[in-house]
Amino acid sequence: LSNFAVRELARDYLEFADKSLLNFDDTELQAIRRQMKNNDLEISRKDGWKVIKPVEQKGDDQSLDDLAKQVARLRADRVAAYAPADLKPFGLDAPAAVVTFVLEKEGKPIQHALKIGAPVDAKMADGDRYAMLEGAKVVGVLGRMFAKKLLGEPIAFRDRSLIRRLPEPDKITLERGERAGPNKAVFAKMEGSWKMAAPVASDAEHADLEDFVNALFKLRADEFVSEKPTPEKLKEYGLGKPESTWRFFSGDKEVLVLMTGKRDATEQRVYARLGSGDTVFFLDPNVTGRATAEYRKRALVSGFDAAQVEALTIGGEGGAFTLRKAEGMWKADGKPDIKINQEAVTNLLAALAGLKAERFIRDKDAPKALYGLEKPRRTIIAQTAMGMRQELQLGNLEGGSKRAYAALPGKTEVVVLSEADTMKLDKDLKGLSEK
Repeated sequence: LSNFAVRELARDYLEFADKSLLNFDDTELQAIRRQMKNNDLEISRKDGWKVIKPVEQKGDDQSLDDLAKQVARLRADRVAAYAPADLKPFGLDAPAAVVTFVLEKEGKPIQHALKIGAPVDAKMADGDRYAMLEGAKVVGVLGRMFAKKLLGEPIAFRDRSLIRRLPEPDKITLERGERAGPNKAVFAKMEGSWKMAAPVASDAEHADLEDFVNALFKLRADEFVSEKPTPEKLKEYGLGKPESTWRFFSGDKEVLVLMTGKRDATEQRVYARLGSGDTVFFLDPNVTGRATAEYRKRALVSGFDAAQVEALTIGGEGGAFTLRKAEGMWKADGKPDIKINQEAVTNLLAALAGLKAERFIRDKDAPKALYGLEKPRRTIIAQTAMGMRQELQLGNLEGGSKRAYAALPGKTEVVVLSEADTMKLDKDLKGLSEK
């Protein structure tokens, strides 16, 4: 028999057990009550969702509506046991929490109590959990994300709207990394279009910056983390000394401060807090991308046609070499035995012609030695038959990444390039040769 057939025929009987734990119309759910040591919770749906205990406050309609839909069709990820004689191995003899869902059906109250037991893996307190509906025989396993929702702190259920009203900003400042103090980036709206005003005058990515501002008008926490974090916790979140601080002004009035810290385990969200409060929250992936983006005009090269390049000189470790195009093929000067990878050269020139900064490290007067650019690790010079020349300098790699610091000759700013561009541009003769 095939492996597949053996697997199917040798299944444990519990794999065929009904995984359904609850089944009702989500609109019938009227309240959620949780009994949990030092963490009792009560939420009511009357006139919109409202947290009643431990402190009365508006609930988050969007996330609680989603929770109601999940609960109404609640299924276990798998069945761990059926009518076990002893509940202790599952932590259900003394549950970590009992969550009661109160329904109203045809004018009559109905209650379903869900016992949440021990973690399936004792080493993972925030992992999958055993659960059992009161009066039922099935011990099911709840996935970690759903178990986390049911066991969450009360702050997780409160209204996630962060901004009620935001006047239209016409000036934005950004402090991030070397862009601090007098070097901070300043963007101003001039004649309806965003421009960079300081520390240098430059074009800005107007549409992208408009999208960022528009996202702030309806800013929501993706998840609340902590209401009053200690200085140690702020440091843990990267907010003791924020990774970036955005300030938004309407006229001379500061209307919003948004500080961002480290990324979470998924790398998709950042810890953040507002200047007007202590609460730490996660920004959703979309706003995270906008809050960590570059808004100075990112294009570094203009009017350069890669197809017209006839000579390419690359210097750096191991000395310099020159490639020339002859009869449509790239060849190495003085090295007739080396066969050049034509595609690799084409990719390098395309990256050079369309070069964009992933972000600016310093907008002017950068200490180039700090980034390996005082004596560049690699220089790239491309020349056309008409005498047009484009040069790029590559320095050290940023941190432990594969992104290179870069600069253009005669310019005092330093940028960091994307991994993709760095990989295409950072080539020696061996990297441009066919294997």
